[in-house]
Amino acid sequence: MAVKIINVERDKEKETKETLKREVELFLDDKRSQHTKMTSQQITHVSRNIISGLHYLHGKRILHRDIKPENILFKDIFTNPIFSLADFGFSKEIDTKATFVGTPLYWAPEICAGGPQDFRVDIWSMGVVIYEMLTGLALDQVPGLTNRVCISGEWCKRLHHACRGGGDLAKMVTLNVDERITIDMCYESRLQETGIYLQVAPSTASRKLGALFGRRTFAAYNKYVQDKLRLGISGYENHEILRGTKMPKDK
Repeated sequence: MAVKIINVERDKEKETKETLKREVELFLDDKRSQHTKMTSQQITHVSRNIISGLHYLHGKRILHRDIKPENILFKDIFTNPIFSLADFGFSKEIDTKATFVGTPLYWAPEICAGGPQDFRVDIWSMGVVIYEMLTGLALDQVPGLTNRVCISGEWCKRLHHACRGGGDLAKMVTLNVDERITIDMCYESRLQETGIYLQVAPSTASRKLGALFGRRTFAAYNKYVQDKLRLGISGYENHEILRGTKMPKDK
């Protein structure tokens, strides 16, 4: 579902103000601020809802361009909550003109490079959101992950390498835009057949990850991440590893 939240204010001369009531909560933003790892069922449900909304937008040839947890709203309808895309301040009809809008942390690599943009920038952003849900990381609160790091494209490279071989997520955050999954492909399956097939650090990327993250072995890194996910611990240290500034100690 895609919704537009409007804050309507009349001019001061009329001294009137209309308040639009929103029966929605900033669920994802609240979840990640508590450093709480969502279940695979929750991640799949949220992803289905947002993919449906994004599929509708792209079908109308509209890019959202600012997909992030703060712009995913939640309405609790008993046991079947509905998640909706909101805040279309940066939305526009499709063209290939390079523009720098949105939130750098969720920028696709082609935006960082100042290249042409199409619907696949939204797919990348959705992949980053899924990564946050999977790991429980609040990426905008990680020390050192500044706009400068994001704009340089370094963050995109590290995320891409960390997710390589990880099924649907890996297809969403490919550096090569031509290899990135489309919204139609996402919508056809809606990640429903086997749930979301995701791995933070698949073994198939062991050599490249080993080189990326320094002298420590990939096995130590992979075990560290899997233990963290199993225990539902905050992902600060994990993200330091993704930034290449820290490696887990071999046990």
